[in-house]
Amino acid sequence: MREYNVHEVLSILQKYYITDSQQMVTRWIREGKINGIRSENKKEGYRIYEEDLFDFIEEQRPGLPSIFEVYEEYIKNLNPNQNGLNEHPVDKEQKGFIEAEEKEEKSEVSQLKEQLEKLENTILDLHEEKQVMEMNLIIEIMDQNKFLIEDNKTLNELFEILDEENKQLKDEATIIITSSKDTNGKDRKRSINDSGKEKNISPVTFDEFVQLSSEVINNLEYDEEDIEKHLGLVYKQIYDEEGLVKGELMLKDGEVNCPYTDKIYKQQKRLVKNAITYYFENLIQSDNPKQFEITMAND
Repeated sequence: MREYNVHEVLSILQKYYITDSQQMVTRWIREGKINGIRSENKKEGYRIYEEDLFDFIEEQRPGLPSIFEVYEEYIKNLNPNQNGLNEHPVDKEQKGFIEAEEKEEKSEVSQLKEQLEKLENTILDLHEEKQVMEMNLIIEIMDQNKFLIEDNKTLNELFEILDEENKQLKDEATIIITSSKDTNGKDRKRSINDSGKEKNISPVTFDEFVQLSSEVINNLEYDEEDIEKHLGLVYKQIYDEEGLVKGELMLKDGEVNCPYTDKIYKQQKRLVKNAITYYFENLIQSDNPKQFEITMAND
């Protein structure tokens, strides 16, 4: 099988309108696009088999090697070797005909070359257009991703707020509540809805009230022995004998007006804590606790 050096490969590639650059040929060999063998003698450079070279040409210019092969065979038939074997020399008229056909054949090859060049330019234009479209798509995706990140951040913040509110509701729901029983053994619960009618709210026993108050008492550091008596006074100001919030304190939607702070509360836990805080802070600051106790009871 015939072998070529880099210079010979360049000459052949020029013939097939692939490249005029020896550096490009060397680069293709190094990248493995053209299968080349490195000679032991560095001066000789690479050696390329004919079959490998034309496989590369076929990839770059599909069908062109076959066209050149037919063309060269045709030209060869038009110009046979003059080695004494020809018994009938070509006359001038036939020679002119052959030259005309050669020109026509060259014209066809030239047209084919122009078509190949146009095709290459079209491919390059399409490649550039493809790159522009890809870049625009990447930019569009990045912009959309930016908005999605902002939306996700907002949703996370809303989720954190809802989660915190949910935790607060769970904390308030941990209050131990039991339902008192009426004479028929049924649960009795009371509140007031939008229409002013009663709706269900569980009663609070005195023991549960004391448990709710423990945190406030600890913070106030009130050491009086009669603390349970004071808690009983506050409890009676808010709840009736069945442990239900007194009717005069109930508002719409289950809200309760505190008789001590005169503020409105939705959760009984907050109601109890604020009422206890108000009562004992005033009790501690009062010069006459007994008189204060009587005043609170009368109120």
